[in-house]
Amino acid sequence: MQSGVMRQVRCWAEVAVCFAVLLAMPGCANEPRSRATNATALQGSVRGLAIGYSLLFDLVDDEQGVDEILSIKSVSKPTEAIIRRIARVSAQAASELSSLKNLTPSLQLDDVELPLVEKATRKSIAVKTAMDLLVSLDSFEVRLLLTQAQALRYGAYLALELKSLDSNRKRRHWLESFSKTCGELYDQVVARLRVAK
Repeated sequence: MQSGVMRQVRCWAEVAVCFAVLLAMPGCANEPRSRATNATALQGSVRGLAIGYSLLFDLVDDEQGVDEILSIKSVSKPTEAIIRRIARVSAQAASELSSLKNLTPSLQLDDVELPLVEKATRKSIAVKTAMDLLVSLDSFEVRLLLTQAQALRYGAYLALELKSLDSNRKRRHWLESFSKTCGELYDQVVARLRVAK
């Protein structure tokens, strides 16, 4: 069984892919573009958005199950409350993303095509992280909080980057709100890390 904790480590590699795609997208030019160039630019930006939203959806889809690990491992009550809130926020985000994608029919949430070596690396990291969490004794709570800090920071910044690229006002508003929520949760996780150490 691969829970959200076990899969969320993929985030760090995903950010590199997302930024590479975003950097490769055409920028603004001072000279007028031909119709073919404009069509290519539009297709590139839609593709960049699709990849970005797919990465964000993968993250929240994984994170909505982060509290599953609490059925076999225990943490302090304050940490449990944060972990359960992360799972709730992520489940709501997954549902909202599914609704928001309907505003642009070409925007798919399963549009992440990664190189095989990247997929293998992510799988290896996810398995190692899951094993570390499952076998950790005294350090479990700290390790769990660290994985969540990484996921939340990634989610917050990915949402901001998508907001800067997306022209849809409704999605931009949601992305800003989601980024802010991730930032608030990140601060709570960091505060718990100071206590849990």
